[in-house]
Formats: sequence, C-alpha cells, structure tokens
Amino acid sequence: MTKRRSPFRGLVLFGVLLCSGLFWLACRQHGTVEERNGIRYVTNAARGVDDEKVREELKPVWKVGGQPGQPAFSVVMWADVDSAGNVYVLDYRQQQITRLTPDGKVAGQFGRRGPEPGQLSKSRRFVLSDGKLYFANEGNGRIEVLGTEGQTFPPVQLANVQKPGEIYRANGTFYVTRRFVPNGAYVYAYDSDWKLERALRPADQQEDRLDVIRSHNTVCPASDGLWIVHMLMNRIEKIGWDGRVLVETSRDLDWTFPKDEHGKVLPEILVHRACAVDPAGNLYVVYSNPEDWKRGNEVYKFGPDGLLRQKAFTLPVFNVTMMRFDAKGNFYFGDETSLTKATIQRSEG
Repeated sequence: MTKRRSPFRGLVLFGVLLCSGLFWLACRQHGTVEERNGIRYVTNAARGVDDEKVREELKPVWKVGGQPGQPAFSVVMWADVDSAGNVYVLDYRQQQITRLTPDGKVAGQFGRRGPEPGQLSKSRRFVLSDGKLYFANEGNGRIEVLGTEGQTFPPVQLANVQKPGEIYRANGTFYVTRRFVPNGAYVYAYDSDWKLERALRPADQQEDRLDVIRSHNTVCPASDGLWIVHMLMNRIEKIGWDGRVLVETSRDLDWTFPKDEHGKVLPEILVHRACAVDPAGNLYVVYSNPEDWKRGNEVYKFGPDGLLRQKAFTLPVFNVTMMRFDAKGNFYFGDETSLTKATIQRSEG
C-alpha cells in the first residue's frame, strides 16, 4: 500500500527552509556576538543593522584651504574646537596651527618646525584643554604646550612614552599613545599634573618586524572608554578606563589582503585611515577604497556595542587624513589641502 504524502508537507518544508534562510540572513545582517573571558567579540557581516533603514547624508557648512585668501594647507592632520566654536587646525608638513573662527575665517597662525621649546616636529595630534594646546611632539620626544595664540609654556617629558604619537583628553585624563608598539602598552593615562595613572592595553606578542608594523594604531575616545583602531589590520577594540578590553570587532572586507611568498599578509595596505566618535557614542571608521588602494574615504558606522550599523557615506575627498565630531555633533574631516565642517542629516528609508 502506497503511503500518501500530505499536500501540506512540501509547503511546511519550504516554510522551514525559508525561515532558516531568513534567520541566516538576519544573523549575517546583524553580526554574531560571542563572549570570551568577559570580552564581547562581535563579528560583523553583510551591510549592517541599519542598512536600507536609515540614510545618512553629509551637508557641508564650510570648506577651508586652497582657495584665494585662504591658508595653503599641505596636510591637514588634526583639528580641535574650543567652547566658543573656534577651530584649531594642525598642518603636518608645516607643523603650524591655523586658528579659524566658527564660520571658517582665518583668525591667526602660529607654531613652526624646530627642536626648541614651543616648536614642533612630527606632531600629528594635539588636544585643547583649559585654554592650552597639548601636542604629541613625536620628533622632539615630549608633550609641547602652547597657548591659543601661540604662547610658549614649559614642555612635558614622559618617561614612559619617549616618542608620543597621539594625545587625547577624556574622563578628566590625558591619554598618550605610541604609533608603533613592539612592547609596553598602546596607551598611557596621566592625570592633570602629568602623573602616570596606568598603562592601558599591553602590546601584543610580536613575532617579527612585520608584526611590529601591524601594531600601528589610532585611538578615538568615547564616553565609556577608548576605541583602538588598528590601522593595518582588520581589528577594532574598545577598552575601559581601567584598561580592560570590552569589545573587539571588525567587519567582513570586500577585498582580500595581498600576501608574500610565505603566505604572510603584506602590511603596507592600510585597512583603516581615521576614526571619530559622535556624541551618541557611535564609532565612524574610514576604510580604504577597494577600487583604488590610494583612496581612503569609505566611512562605516559601528554602534557603542561594536555592532556594524551601516556604510554611512563616502567622503568627497581623495584621501582622508583626519575626522572628528565636536560636542554639538558637527563633523570635521580633512585631506591634504583642506578642512571641511559638515553636519550629518539622518532620514528613514
């Protein structure tokens, strides 16, 4: 006797497969999360949880650099904003600061390259705190201190960081980082009197020179800790104020790394170019553009929990050198010759 199949069996099986497929897509869309020894590992896939749901669009407010009557920047490496909205811009090649009014007009210039107190060398980052500018003066091996009109104050020597690469101010603390980290720690925390509080995030065990190069990183402060973005690796971490790793994340790249004859990844290809944290705690990261390795302008947005939100936008510059938010949510980004102030408008769908 032949057993009749239920006419609904195929529909049920199809429904199960469909639901499984949708579940898999949802997992791919939302990423996977795994707890390992108290660290939240978030592996992001697909386009992010807000893809096709939220649209972000840049609206330029002003652009400074390269136009008649404007400063001729060579490399806009960093900018900071005071409480009145004045913007201080660091030109890396000139090692000079340009002060702009809130509407982008030039209000003054100061600073220059040199070894003497008040002079700069290989400075890439500075922080504005209590009316003074504190520079990570890597070339001169110290923290340089200038007034907002160029006044010179005694520099700060740090025994733990002989070549400070970057400097930030958050949580009432100065955070000083090193660019290449073969040993020691990535970040050192100092109080307002420059007394060492702690070393944060010990360096990874290095196997050879290529691994040392891969340790190159940049930092973006958030309200609950520091994001460490590894420039030459597909790796992003958030550490708490006590140095404990809270989150580690990445996203699936749409390109593959070139490798040497031994199968080891070549380190000269930048994965990340710059990062910034908005007032809501979201992390924006610039990725290299897979269509042109010399171009770095694709911006992806991660939530405070490390979950990929979406590809936010592509910046209208060739190669981003810096980006950041101010306290009001204004967005600044630079390339070799200009600094742009913009707002980000968000809409549904």
